[in-house]
Amino acid sequence: AQEISECAQQLNKPAVVHIKIDTGMGRLGVWHRDGRVFFKELKRHKDKILLDGVYTHFSSADKKDKTATHRQIRFFNQAIRRIKALGFNPRYLHAANSMGLLRFRNAHLNLVRPGIILYGIQPDQHVARIAGLKPALSLKTRISFLKTVKKGGTLSYGASYVVPRATQIA
Repeated sequence: AQEISECAQQLNKPAVVHIKIDTGMGRLGVWHRDGRVFFKELKRHKDKILLDGVYTHFSSADKKDKTATHRQIRFFNQAIRRIKALGFNPRYLHAANSMGLLRFRNAHLNLVRPGIILYGIQPDQHVARIAGLKPALSLKTRISFLKTVKKGGTLSYGASYVVPRATQIA
């Protein structure tokens, strides 16, 4: 927040931001239980930082068991209430990715972020086939090199894959 505020001051205009709340994905964002401390600090910079949106990302919306996603929705809604209690009123609240859009209506809020379905790809076998969904892209390449790797040979960074039998790779 401090660095963004300083940049905004140098540009002489407020920084418009969306803040990610980590409700269980475990990658980026402010951990939902730590949000109060973070947003109190952000409030100190309210003249330089405009909180335009708050969002989260589902870790398991594609799983048959919906428990984890329902928990993330609950954590996110709690975080939103705390943020609003501190005087923020973000214009956009978003949580639903492709599977959230299809399976969790209560996560639509006022913005959704469809991903894989925009490419015409069926997201998962746990949802009904989406009528009219057609692939919108393809990946094409030409093989530039063929190599036979003996059984026990390793591939990739950190030798992370051990070839179980003699294998031809491209």
